[in-house]
Amino acid sequence: MISHGVWQHYGTMTGLTSPARARGWPAKMVWIFSGIRLAWGVGWLGRVLRTAGKQAVRHCRGRGCRLDAARFCRLCKPDAIWCDGACSEPQGRRAPVETGVPMRRRRGRPINGWLIVDKPTGMTSTQVVGRAKRLFDAQKVGHGGTLDPLATGLLPLAFGTATKTVPYVMDGTKIYRFTLKLGESRDSDDADGNVTGHSDVRPTDDELRAALPALTGDIMQVPPVFSALKVAGERAYDMARDGRPPELPPRPARVDRFELVERVDQDTAIFEVESGKGVYMRALARDVALACGTLGHIIALRRLRVGPFTEADAITLDKIAPNDDNAHASPELLRPVATALADIPALALTADEAASLLHGQALSLVDLMGRIPQTEEGEPVRAMEGGRVLGICRLEDGLLRPVRIL
Repeated sequence: MISHGVWQHYGTMTGLTSPARARGWPAKMVWIFSGIRLAWGVGWLGRVLRTAGKQAVRHCRGRGCRLDAARFCRLCKPDAIWCDGACSEPQGRRAPVETGVPMRRRRGRPINGWLIVDKPTGMTSTQVVGRAKRLFDAQKVGHGGTLDPLATGLLPLAFGTATKTVPYVMDGTKIYRFTLKLGESRDSDDADGNVTGHSDVRPTDDELRAALPALTGDIMQVPPVFSALKVAGERAYDMARDGRPPELPPRPARVDRFELVERVDQDTAIFEVESGKGVYMRALARDVALACGTLGHIIALRRLRVGPFTEADAITLDKIAPNDDNAHASPELLRPVATALADIPALALTADEAASLLHGQALSLVDLMGRIPQTEEGEPVRAMEGGRVLGICRLEDGLLRPVRIL
């Protein structure tokens, strides 16, 4: 569509005041091509102006920013100040500087380390992470293994770069102690669920111990229906809460040790389990009861160890800081990032070897002869230089390959 202004411009030159007055096809064609030429010029100029505006790189309004050298970008946004690159603290944001605050700024302090929390019962792992993040005013916090709200015990929290070592903590050995109530089953396999059945059978201590070897070693375990596993893209616990409990297939699990610790009374017994990752204690308790011809569920669960962390390393939330919205915790409570890698064999490197490794280069094992730890090929190795942890590597094809640089 040709604007009225274009037609007026044509009319002043031809004497025509509207397209209807244009006589003959030559006059009509002149009118059409004039409008196309003007529209194309406006579009081209707009593209140039937009490109020029995008080239302005945003910098912060800090101490290093010389605002006397800044310029105004009136093409994209009137009165918006753009830094010309003289700032010593670039943020790399292509947006106008008006308040001196980046458009997307990660909140909190960039602190790094591990905090081993003794999780209280009733709180979810996500709630503990959120509280710790607020208390330490931290930018980034994660956890090394979910605990059910009913459970207590070790919940390792990773701050900052420590999140890179979370997989190695979760791959480590875990020790649990749980209390089994016999004669009653629940849909969640713990005390938080609804009762689904009763049994009058009460196995003896010998019968309980006799059922444990079948649940030790490499086993196939059916997870509880109230779990975070996904079925066709939907969480199993969401389906169970909606009255659609899914049929979960058995999954491989590894149980290194499973023993009866104490028989409290006829209805309750305490067990201790040492296992790898991905083992559900609720499922173990359920299966022990079923193997003895009765029903059962967990009424108490405590995690005693996760990888290199033990109960001696744990601290309760009330000792970190008071339960107050204005309370703050000291970063001195955090353990070094390398603490999570204590169980991984160490390999000492020279300064030159460390420099090459930090640049992502693999090192020949021939040059490392006499220093290589006793480990199988493909297993992780902790690269060290002068007491400093550089990262995690693997021994593959005669080379020391970096996997994760810390």
